[in-house]
Amino acid sequence: MLKKSVILFIALVFISLGSFALVFIYSEQSRNFIIDKFELTKVLSVKLQNYFSKKINNNEISIEIETIEFLKPQLPTIIGLRLNNIQIISKKQ
Repeated sequence: MLKKSVILFIALVFISLGSFALVFIYSEQSRNFIIDKFELTKVLSVKLQNYFSKKINNNEISIEIETIEFLKPQLPTIIGLRLNNIQIISKKQ
């Protein structure tokens, strides 16, 4: 039993080290792979639109965003966004 536990532990260490090396060496390819496979752009786009509408919209101002485009981030930024076709509606005007 102890032998199996040690082998499992060593295997997990090697798998985790290999995964970390893959992510850091091929960071752009792995990031694109993860984004494509999990369809993160669609999910994040919907969540960001909901977030912006909840945080910004109030009784006086309403903001509608048609699309959110994800840009290639440049260091040290983590994420780049472009908000397309923004409509700002003020009830006072």
